[in-house]
Amino acid sequence: MSKTIVMLNGDYMPETFGGAQQQCGKVSAELVERGYGVIVFTNRTSKKTLKNEVNKGVVIVRPYTIYSPQLLGKYVIASVIWLFYWLAWAYRKRHDIDVIHVHQAKFQAFLGCVAGQLFGIPVVVKLGNAGEHNDLDRLGAKKVFGGFLKEYVIRHTTMFIAISSQIRRELEALGIKSSRIELIFNGVNPTQAGAIGVKNKREAKAQLGIPSDSMMYVFAGRFEPIKNLENALQSFIEFEAANRVPSKQFFLIGDGMLASRLISQSAGLAGAIEFTGELTDVSSYFLAADFVVSPSLAEGMSNSVLEAMAMGAIPLTTAVSGAEDLVVPGVTGWIAEAFDVNSLLAMFQCSTLSEQELLEMQLANLDRIDNIFSMGRTVDSLERLYADLA
Repeated sequence: MSKTIVMLNGDYMPETFGGAQQQCGKVSAELVERGYGVIVFTNRTSKKTLKNEVNKGVVIVRPYTIYSPQLLGKYVIASVIWLFYWLAWAYRKRHDIDVIHVHQAKFQAFLGCVAGQLFGIPVVVKLGNAGEHNDLDRLGAKKVFGGFLKEYVIRHTTMFIAISSQIRRELEALGIKSSRIELIFNGVNPTQAGAIGVKNKREAKAQLGIPSDSMMYVFAGRFEPIKNLENALQSFIEFEAANRVPSKQFFLIGDGMLASRLISQSAGLAGAIEFTGELTDVSSYFLAADFVVSPSLAEGMSNSVLEAMAMGAIPLTTAVSGAEDLVVPGVTGWIAEAFDVNSLLAMFQCSTLSEQELLEMQLANLDRIDNIFSMGRTVDSLERLYADLA
């Protein structure tokens, strides 16, 4: 008899296209392919968003909450509405649910644990951020009830999923026994062999109208302070000015609160720095890219870096959660200190490689993705975890 997994996720597609939401969607679809019943219970803040739908076999339930229920504070009414919707729905389904799998240890983790205690269902909580943005610490910092929420989640979660070695260490530092922590990396579809090699990269660049001999760097994500783009852009500007041959282009894909400031910062550098705006599909850029740039101040494990690596882009990342797992410095990419512009500059300088060196790094990334970070391995690990709990 197939198991039913409920994925509890605050704010979900199409209203939010974050890495956690996209990873949840891909994992859920893979589980359905393997015979599981999967229900994503989330919320919606727009009445234009579908209340219920089925996408790739995954059932999605979205009660209307007015505001995001994760905000709490003055928006606590949305949190209370979601809590009652969730508990009423979970009560009706209590005999059908085998595991509640919570994505990110935010307010939804509290909801999952309450239902787990009331209805005797095992609860898995996957953390999505580390460092000063650690999910549990941020939950605990909420005014009035934050400390209670954090302790309740720690006490009543059956198993925690750490998506990076750093997150696992932080969970252990909170006093959570290692036997309650499972290290399961985010997954990505296997590397596309056609993305490997200078010839294939040149052809992909030509498809985008980019000079085939240009070295191509890509960032994809939100233009927000946490992404540290101002420092990264300044480092690239200095790097490009001192290394004009071969030509270099930095493509920034996305939008956000810092967009106008970043555009002003790169004024007069058209051709070297390009802003594409938001794109629903970035795969053509990742296929063409020689390097993917991730200068964040904090991450859980960057899904955009994983996706780019699987398409033959070499990672240039900062020393955030997940970096030590993804990157072998000098072999599959480079790691810089996020707050150090000189360190970021040195990382860009390391990317001046011969065609043979580029190929060797691409092949090393191919091996690392397929053997450690493939979606198949991620879901295999989840299946073993579910089997142990249900």
